[in-house]
Amino acid sequence: MTDFQYLEFGVNDGVATITLNRPDAANAFNLPLASELRQAAKSVSRHFRKNGDPYSTADDKVE
Repeated sequence: MTDFQYLEFGVNDGVATITLNRPDAANAFNLPLASELRQAAKSVSRHFRKNGDPYSTADDKVE
């Protein structure tokens, strides 16, 4: 996976987690953070396309 300066990113047990990591700026968006977020989203898409069961949404969890 890609190393990020402003994000923490990982996939564990089929769950992708993206955490903003700019505590000095209260996690405010800037262009580098937005670029990394886009890269992370592409990594998630590639991972699940390769490994199956791509996405769930909050609606999937409603009973």
